[in-house]
Amino acid sequence: SSEPPHAPARSPSAVNAAAPSPDTDTLITTQPMAPVAAPPDRRVDCSVLWAALTAYAEADVRTQVDQREALHRAAARALDGVPPEDRIVLETDLGLAVCFLGGPPVAARAASALLAPPGDGAAPPLALGLSHGPVAVLSESDSVPRLIGDGVVVAERMAGFAAAGQILASRAFTDTVASGRVRDRAFRALGTRTDAQLRAHEVFELLPEGAAALSAHAAAPT
Repeated sequence: SSEPPHAPARSPSAVNAAAPSPDTDTLITTQPMAPVAAPPDRRVDCSVLWAALTAYAEADVRTQVDQREALHRAAARALDGVPPEDRIVLETDLGLAVCFLGGPPVAARAASALLAPPGDGAAPPLALGLSHGPVAVLSESDSVPRLIGDGVVVAERMAGFAAAGQILASRAFTDTVASGRVRDRAFRALGTRTDAQLRAHEVFELLPEGAAALSAHAAAPT
């Protein structure tokens, strides 16, 4: 890597994520994301995947660089086949966040792919969160775009509840993907968790075959 030894590697689609305060949305400020088209100045419903490196904060700088590079490789594999215009890839302080305009099955498939064993080294230790909801993409003439909204906030909370190697989804995500038998095949209910802001969340674990079940349901004729 050409990065200096005192700084972690950065991708071209890097962002900075400000720490959320108890009474505000998580705010993510993006860097330029060419060749992706400029996002609209409006609020849209989309699926959000939040990937957190579970051993990053306590690691030494060299290990942090290695984990970042492993995460970038894993993300490139996981997002292969997702058109750039259908996703916004962000880098946070502890990992990555991706907004998917293609819906929950695409997000679930990418989450499962992030945990798949790579062929080019060890997989980074990741805790993954999925949610679906409003995300506002705000642009100003004198600044880079910003993201706010409950879709991003809740995905981050789900990742915070997850253990390494686990994918947790919100009630909003599971309600959007399917109902009845398909949802039962894809998710396992884990009950309610409360975050640091005392907000309660229903939590569901994406099962090993869950992404395939959701993709098959989405592809089935109606």
